[in-house]
Amino acid sequence: MDGWITGSARVDADLQLEFEENFGVPVLVAYGATEFGGAIAAWTLEDHRKWIATKRGSVGRAHGDVELRTVDPETGAPLEPGQSGLLEAMIATRRDEGWFRTNDLAHIDEDGFIFIEGRFDDVIIRGGFKVSLGELERLFESHPDVTLAAAVGLPDPRLGEVPGVGVKVRDGAQVTSAELLTWARELTAPYKIPTVLEIVDDFIYGPSYKVDRVELRERLTKIAAERSGAPGSE
Repeated sequence: MDGWITGSARVDADLQLEFEENFGVPVLVAYGATEFGGAIAAWTLEDHRKWIATKRGSVGRAHGDVELRTVDPETGAPLEPGQSGLLEAMIATRRDEGWFRTNDLAHIDEDGFIFIEGRFDDVIIRGGFKVSLGELERLFESHPDVTLAAAVGLPDPRLGEVPGVGVKVRDGAQVTSAELLTWARELTAPYKIPTVLEIVDDFIYGPSYKVDRVELRERLTKIAAERSGAPGSE
């Protein structure tokens, strides 16, 4: 096998490295969306041989018939290489439609490699401060005892929204929610710390085997209400 092509969900860079070291097969990450009718960027074997040591974590470079850029979410102004913004694509066969704006936050480096940082709608406003839910997920997944994390925005009457996180831990781990929160406080800003962090046996998954965040939001909202003693939380 020349390479293992993967897409549709974020591939953890450490997991990619572990797979390649164990099986000796390059993992070629691709990026696309239903709106594009397939992938519009990907790793090639040639790029993998030349760049993987320094570009791991990227989803590759734009296909030959695709132009990609990042723009300021508020003004729409194109950004320079390395600057984070909303990812836009122009496809040769649909050039008359102009630039198509995705909902993905990304930056494109000087060599054309795209690094997806999360989704714009995954950013919540907590009392005026922006909190990236994707960033929170990556933070908790970097803990050695956590195998998967999912973050959602929870309604809050004073702050608007606050982050809530569910985590699944490795078999046999003895870590507690309180210990995970203490660990996180050493690594990120106070306003990014979730008001609810729950260790779950497993998540509920949708048809595409992605975490059902609607169900998770309902579950964590109920837990938050029970802890606050809110009426109707019985």
